[in-house]
Amino acid sequence: MGRYPLAIILAVASLAVPMGSPAEAIIVESVFTGAFALTEVELLAGSTFARATALNESGQVAGTASFPDGRARGFFWSNGVMTDIGTLPGGTFSEVSGLNDAGQVVGLADTAGGELHAFLWQEGVMSDLGTLGGSLSWAWAINNAGQIAGFADTADGQRRAVLWQGGTIRDLGILPGGRESYAMAINEAGQVVGRSEVTESDGQRTDHAVLWQNGAMIDLGKHPGSVGSQAHAVNKAGQVIGASHFAVQVSENQAETCERAFLWHQGVMTDLAPLPG
Repeated sequence: MGRYPLAIILAVASLAVPMGSPAEAIIVESVFTGAFALTEVELLAGSTFARATALNESGQVAGTASFPDGRARGFFWSNGVMTDIGTLPGGTFSEVSGLNDAGQVVGLADTAGGELHAFLWQEGVMSDLGTLGGSLSWAWAINNAGQIAGFADTADGQRRAVLWQGGTIRDLGILPGGRESYAMAINEAGQVVGRSEVTESDGQRTDHAVLWQNGAMIDLGKHPGSVGSQAHAVNKAGQVIGASHFAVQVSENQAETCERAFLWHQGVMTDLAPLPG
């Protein structure tokens, strides 16, 4: 999606609207010169806040609107028209996580029974993607082939990274000794990245960034000295970006976690050092 730089656009595409002020959200339009123009659009009726989550090559935008009573509803904006994508049957809220170039939207919504399920919205219809037998699932990303990455709970409460494709859900598994895994992003080749818990040689459990491809799971490892890692995105070349987590002792009785970015490609993890200062 080279025409619409997501990292820049979505950082400024959220607008909190105070109670009683005009209901407006901000959508960003890109042009080939590299310049940007802000376009104000109406919020969903009655909502007070809009957060843009995803943008596709056609300039369509998907996100989530919030209401004074605490409810959230997903929206889809296309050619100047804002659409409330609704909820699952009997549900009360929806939240958007991803969007592809076909205008298919994915995310999380509640069911009539109070469970939280992943959904796919397309052509005005929201479909429940189901779970692995548990009560929770979440669709995080969708590629242009309609493959959806996310996670779902099993009947015994374990959480697994999953891939939805053609109406079926596939458990992507976990690393040795782990209890849970999460899929966070997918590219056009169907490569999926995220994280999985693993038991390390010292017996400690931690998270490692992982790549799923061709039916196999690849442990991407972590920075030396870090306490865990997670992969956030993968491009069409199979390059993965993510972060390792470090425990930093700030006082005798207090430790904080900081992150250090990495680029992984063809088995090599490269440290993306912080900017000077």
